[in-house]
Amino acid sequence: MMIPNDSNHPPQFSPSVSENIDSLSQMLLSTSLSYEQETCQFLLEKIKEKIPLTPQLQGSLEQLEEITQSPSTLEPYAVQQVLSTLRGID
Repeated sequence: MMIPNDSNHPPQFSPSVSENIDSLSQMLLSTSLSYEQETCQFLLEKIKEKIPLTPQLQGSLEQLEEITQSPSTLEPYAVQQVLSTLRGID
């Protein structure tokens, strides 16, 4: 049985912060050409919506925003540190 797709009601799938961070991590740290700035920005916005903005997390989000603008300028270790700070917040 097929369920019709109603374009007026998008699917209610909402990944967790950890899932979004995992996706970001794969794009930012992958050696393949999987980086897409628009997708990274979208994931970053979703993460921002779901986490409490404490000063430490705010700082990490700002770093992550800089990373998504130009990921090639940072060492993979620095990217991993920022992502690990945010991982597991759900």
